[in-house]
Formats: sequence, C-alpha cells, structure tokens
Amino acid sequence: FLKMLVAQMKFQNPMEPTDPSKFMEQMSQMTMIQGISDMQTTFKGLAESMSAGQAFQASSLIGRDVLVPGETGNLLPGGSIRGQVDLQESTTALRVSITDKSGRVVKVMELGSQKAGKADFSWDGKLDDGTKAAAGAYKVKVEAMTEGSMKVQEANLSATVESVNIDSKGVALNLQDGRQFGLKDIKEIF
Repeated sequence: FLKMLVAQMKFQNPMEPTDPSKFMEQMSQMTMIQGISDMQTTFKGLAESMSAGQAFQASSLIGRDVLVPGETGNLLPGGSIRGQVDLQESTTALRVSITDKSGRVVKVMELGSQKAGKADFSWDGKLDDGTKAAAGAYKVKVEAMTEGSMKVQEANLSATVESVNIDSKGVALNLQDGRQFGLKDIKEIF
C-alpha cells in the first residue's frame, strides 16, 4: 500500500498535482481493501480453530454409543439394540418389529399407548420363542397407530463410534457398522 502511494506521488504530473480529495478517496479505498483482507484472514483462522474444536469434541465419542437415524441395528454377542422414536402426536399403539437378514420377523414388541415426544425401546436379543438371536444386523421397524391405521415412524438406533474422520466437509463419525454420520446427525450420546 505504501509503495503504491509513494509511486503515485513520485510520478504525478507537477503541472497538475493530484486533487487532495481524490487522493484521500484513494487512501480510504486502499485502507478498506486492506481491512477486508485482514478480516478474511481472521475468519479463516476462526474457522480452522472451530474445526479443530469439533474434531477434539468428536474424538471424545470414540467407543461410546450414539443414537442415529436408521433402520438397521447391530446386535453384538450378549448385547441389545436400543432405539428411540420421536412421536409427533400421542398414539394408542406403538409396535417395534425386528427382522433378520432373510426378512423373517424374529421379534415383535408391543409398547402400548405413548404420549407425543420421545419413546425409548430396547431389544435384548431374545427371539419370540425365547431363544437368543445370533449376533449381526437386524432391521428395526417402528409403527404407531395414527388416524386409525399403523404408520411407519422414523427410528433412531444405537451404534458405537469407532473413529473420527476429518476432511474439507467437516467432522464425521465412523460407526462400527460402517455407516458415517456428521455431528449434527447425532440425536443422543450414551
């Protein structure tokens, strides 16, 4: 900025010197441009700092269970599949159906009437006949009685955070079952 100012003054026509008001206008424009450049640098540093903070926060979730949207839960040996549904209105009947990879319904849980809001559920891995289900992936379908018929509801299911991925898109959590979610998609942390 100063080099440009000195060069302009050095090479001006002595017979027609620069008008002081134009000179001041040019100085204020240069100052404004420099201010914008400084502000961009500051915002870039702030964004990098926020990204580092999110990465640190996300790394504390490794090994923890989180609730994320989905229809497939992973049953570990001796474990359970936990879930939650956010009911927009009260229901007289809430049903959770568990289906194995072959498409066979292995467990139906009737949870009865529920008020509007969050309703938690958990499957302990026992089949309808009382035996223990094999470890693996199971489809979870949640239905609520709405306007006289059972309607499918969006479920949030538990999953374990295995690692954290940081890239130009932001911070993402890698789950044990291979899925990936952003921090904004996490509904609850256990």
